[in-house]
Amino acid sequence: MYLDGWGVEQDHKEAFKWIKKSASEHYPEGLSALGCFYVNGWGVEKDYQKARDLFDEATDLGYWDTYAFIAFLYREGLGVEKDLEKAEYYYDLSE
Repeated sequence: MYLDGWGVEQDHKEAFKWIKKSASEHYPEGLSALGCFYVNGWGVEKDYQKARDLFDEATDLGYWDTYAFIAFLYREGLGVEKDLEKAEYYYDLSE
């Protein structure tokens, strides 16, 4: 809602606050979303390692869609060495 400004003024910091609360309760979707905030720098400084840690926690909890975000990190070389084979591997896991 706050991230995209649906029905409210867009506010990345407010969105970050609510997503962080969800992640603190170990909701896999919240962990995954919080990782995206760190990748994109939405309301927070970019931190690819923090994003990867959150993505790993989300996948450990069975939220396999997050493997696509890990694949993106490898495809773009964000916080990891660019590796298209690993990117493909993680994309396959996300399907």
